[in-house]
Amino acid sequence: MDGQQQIKRQPATGGTFARFNMRAFIFNSFYYFYHGIRSDRFWLFFSATPVLTYLLLKTGLPVIAAATAAVLAVRIIAAFRADGDIQRQREENAYPPKETPTPWFSVSLTRVLLFSVVTFDLYSLYLAYKNWQAVRNGSREYHISPFLRGWLLGIVFVIPLFLRMRKSFVAVKRKTAVFDICAFLYIALTIAAFAVRHYMIVNVNFSLFNLLIVLRLLKILCLLPLQKNINDYNLILDPESRPLKKFLPGEITLAAAAAALFISYYNFSDRFAIRNFYRNFDRQTRNEIINSYIFRRAYPEICEKYGYRLKNYGQTFERVYQKELASLARKLKDKNITVEEAWSYGGRYMPEIMSRRLEKELIDVSGEMFGTPSSDTRKNMRHFCSFIDMSAELVIKKQLNK
Repeated sequence: MDGQQQIKRQPATGGTFARFNMRAFIFNSFYYFYHGIRSDRFWLFFSATPVLTYLLLKTGLPVIAAATAAVLAVRIIAAFRADGDIQRQREENAYPPKETPTPWFSVSLTRVLLFSVVTFDLYSLYLAYKNWQAVRNGSREYHISPFLRGWLLGIVFVIPLFLRMRKSFVAVKRKTAVFDICAFLYIALTIAAFAVRHYMIVNVNFSLFNLLIVLRLLKILCLLPLQKNINDYNLILDPESRPLKKFLPGEITLAAAAAALFISYYNFSDRFAIRNFYRNFDRQTRNEIINSYIFRRAYPEICEKYGYRLKNYGQTFERVYQKELASLARKLKDKNITVEEAWSYGGRYMPEIMSRRLEKELIDVSGEMFGTPSSDTRKNMRHFCSFIDMSAELVIKKQLNK
């Protein structure tokens, strides 16, 4: 029997109940991960926990490490609430709750649609959290953690939540056909969206981004009939009940967090992409990708911007860099991407950053060669582009040997 359950059933000694041992609970949170290990080896494994976590992160298993940390965190947080939970359990044993239906979290369909779109579908996790909170408080099932089942593991506990809702609907003789269909589609779309998102992150391939958006929108549309069933059920329990009108602090916080994520999305996504650019390509391949972009795309675009169209430069580069380009094409073919796609592999702004830096360098060089920094930049750049076009092979070889 679990130690906490034993404490709940202990009789009072001298008028005082046994208290929950929080430090032992936290220690056991780690101990359970090594269940079955001989006692003489336990301390060795226990001491190695930070090392194991580090190895999980370095070997490409951050999901497992994050899940482990989440479980430990939830158990430790639960330890701080244990005394209050145990007291409520004792009150429940003394005064058993009446078998009364539990109303679910009720909000308007407009509110669900608005918040789901604004928070990029994070509102569905908030709804799951509030409904698990209703289960915990309404049926006095204090072992349930709404935060764990709603936020951290919402994709896992959505099925048990729907089953509880269906059972409550059946109890009041309400038809569940629409609810069943929408719940099934909601779960299928959730799994599909999770799979697509995981594929995009692992393969750093954002070609399926539009599909992900469609899946999330369909998921939101399936959420509306589910919420309507909840509102109708609450109306059966209490004809005077109405969906919540006042915005809760959690909803406001969630909307603010979604706005902050949206603002920082571009910067974060580019940093993520650049990190993967360096992680997925060796140094030689990175240089070949960058050179192919600079000489195939950046130079011609910059010169054309200042009024000169390169005539020989592109053909000369293809000839001088032929061997490296063929090698690059073979490497990228193994990753199922083209050279043009590889240019943006480091983020949307990586090509723009390289072009801006190159343009600044060319302006400085052209000013030194054909004028002064205060002279006509456009005129200097046209002269410079004409010069590199006529001396293409010499300039390209010099640039590549830097």
